[in-house]
Amino acid sequence: MSGTGMTLATRSIDLISTVIKAAEPSSTLVQSTKDVIKWLAREKIDEVSFTKYLEMARGLAYPNQDGLAIRDSIDKGDQRLKRVKGAPLDIVASGSLGRIMARDIELCYIISTIVTLAEFHQRAEVSTALCCMMFDKGDRDDLDFAPYPQSIHMDPVRPIVDTIVNSVFLNVINPGHRLGGLPEELRHLHAHKIPDCAFAGVTMAIRRTQEGIVLVCDKFLGDVAAWLLYHFHGVLEIIVAEKILFCQKLGPTVQTVRMIIRRLCDKTTCSYLERRGGDTFEVSKVTGDGTCQTLLRGNVAGGTPQSVPHSSLRAPLYSDDASAEIRVGSFKSSGLNHAEKNHICAVAKQILVWLLKIHLSKVEEEGLCFAVDLYNRDQKGDHLQIKDLLSAHPTILNEDTGYIESSAPIFKGVPGRSHKDPHTEVHDMLENEKWRDDPLSSLSGVLGCFPQAQDCIATVQKRCHCSACETRKSIDHSKPGCLRTLAAEELLVLLANAVADALGARDVSRLTSKSDIASAMMLFFFQLLRRRIFKWSNCFAVFACTAAGVRFDTLKKSGLGYYEHDIPFFAVQNGCYIAIAPWVDLQKKLEVRGCFRLDFFEGNVKGLSEEVALLVCEVTTSVSEDGHLEGMTDFLSEDETKLELGTAIFRDISASYRLMTFVQTSAHFRIVNPVDAIASVVRADFPECKHSSTPDTAEGLHTYTFDDILALWDIRERPGSLQATHLLTGPLKFNVAMAITRRGPVVRDITHCCLQCAMEAVGSSLNSIRLIQTKNFGRPRILY
Repeated sequence: MSGTGMTLATRSIDLISTVIKAAEPSSTLVQSTKDVIKWLAREKIDEVSFTKYLEMARGLAYPNQDGLAIRDSIDKGDQRLKRVKGAPLDIVASGSLGRIMARDIELCYIISTIVTLAEFHQRAEVSTALCCMMFDKGDRDDLDFAPYPQSIHMDPVRPIVDTIVNSVFLNVINPGHRLGGLPEELRHLHAHKIPDCAFAGVTMAIRRTQEGIVLVCDKFLGDVAAWLLYHFHGVLEIIVAEKILFCQKLGPTVQTVRMIIRRLCDKTTCSYLERRGGDTFEVSKVTGDGTCQTLLRGNVAGGTPQSVPHSSLRAPLYSDDASAEIRVGSFKSSGLNHAEKNHICAVAKQILVWLLKIHLSKVEEEGLCFAVDLYNRDQKGDHLQIKDLLSAHPTILNEDTGYIESSAPIFKGVPGRSHKDPHTEVHDMLENEKWRDDPLSSLSGVLGCFPQAQDCIATVQKRCHCSACETRKSIDHSKPGCLRTLAAEELLVLLANAVADALGARDVSRLTSKSDIASAMMLFFFQLLRRRIFKWSNCFAVFACTAAGVRFDTLKKSGLGYYEHDIPFFAVQNGCYIAIAPWVDLQKKLEVRGCFRLDFFEGNVKGLSEEVALLVCEVTTSVSEDGHLEGMTDFLSEDETKLELGTAIFRDISASYRLMTFVQTSAHFRIVNPVDAIASVVRADFPECKHSSTPDTAEGLHTYTFDDILALWDIRERPGSLQATHLLTGPLKFNVAMAITRRGPVVRDITHCCLQCAMEAVGSSLNSIRLIQTKNFGRPRILY
């Protein structure tokens, strides 16, 4: 191990010494020390217990050169952050314990082991395996699911291990760091796993032995093989049916481990849920005379749902295992066969095509939202559509997969829809407390709007033998395990992947369940179908659950719901995974095209004390009443008011934080909401004409300097004289003026419209009495 230690020395820290020195007043605390102390305080772990754990865990294993790639990957992530220019928020390198431990020579194996096991085991199983590795003494030869007897010693350590594992899952795995997985020669093998305690026994037995090791197993143990690939320093051979599939020298030692697999199972026929105890493994060491001495034996996990390998690493968009509950391996594990999966995929694509072409119009509701036209789809004219708002085209539409058996239309309308205005209809439901019985808040209600989806679910129902399907009850009465429920969730997960893809997601998190993702999509469809509203906050919620790995319950606790007022979310942080809407930066030009977008960063938002956080914008402040200035001003004069922009972050409720964005001049201070700015751009009118130049002064207009706008313009516009700005050439001033006029002003681009036509547009506007004057910000650039 000395060679490995030397290669690490220049970039390593001694975590135990760091913690101990933190208590010395004379010590100079490096940033890592401060981060560890903050972590201990937040997790309510005392330094003595933590130091004791570190001493017990030191040097139990060492990653080989390939295993050290996880540390290098983390370092590259921190280096990328240093090169980021113009991020909307102040993002700093993460000081999470999981990332710090990766730089400790004696403890970095913990991080590489967690990342390795995360491809096969659930989070709790990973914690158990690490605990068992510490307490394994090599005095047991039978690991048939029996728990380790040292629980009285393990219990005090378990909370510390749990928090470390959680830190690694959030701050290393969720941002996308991983090891290389199994090599190409082994990827076709159907991987199984062994129980967590048995895993610890096998790996520690290999670590303690200098002689050659023979591991004989009935089936391919993917978790053990993967751990050896990144932590063994000798020669690893994997033999199947007397054929050497893999042989590689992984380090400087001469020790050899041979994994002999008796049976080669097939992904399409092998079930993980076979009778418990059916498959065994045995670890032996090769003695000097060539004979084998058995060290331990046990059973391969089987017979329970927990025996199915479960990956928590990030997955590609639209993959079969793109959520935590879709099992690795054959479709037999999830209950849906290949034909049914293809059918569901085809229906999802049809719904997505319908969704992208929906016509949008302006709406007075607060927040970034649009009214949708679900019925009159063939209107002539240049209509804004949902696809125009999205930053990317969902790639699933380019895939030649799936087929449709049904001739039914994709959308038939909302069953039982009243002819009331949607806002009046929702208000009546709230007043009469009927919203709990709204069919569109149920799975059957949403599916009932899409005949092709209903036909697909009906096809799957023929093969299901649950009580709800056999008695032909509604899908709302189905229990977990029902094939209809599985098919409906699969459909919603695919659509959620498409929404995340359209907002800029590169891949998806496996830290959330299918039910979380499905719940976010149900809320999305409720707002779309019942309220006829397409909302940024609903798309954000789908992205947060699907790409960022945030639980839907966390979003609900932050105020998101079926009938609540719009929540101005703009960013999410889950560990080191950060996604931010770029329009929150008021110093950049705003555009409607592609405004439904989130940009990914790796790190932590400066000012957030929790690892999981949802950021919302503080509301724009009002003034007591609109003020008025008398007289006329030359409209061609450029506003020369000096303006400063600042931000501050405050804790709100649950995981919610508020971003206060404020602007100030030499005389006035105002809080503005960036969501109001982009929403105002959406609602604004951009008149155009071909008239020659006309006088740029007019009777009846009151012209305000930017300083006066901050002091006198209220967000609640009151009837009165027309209000106008000077020429606002910079994005910051323009965006602030738009945020204060959130109902949508008339924007006059002096290169596209004369003053007279702009005044007529203000006079005919039903939204605003304000005229914002600018340059090179006209209709063609905005989209309308």
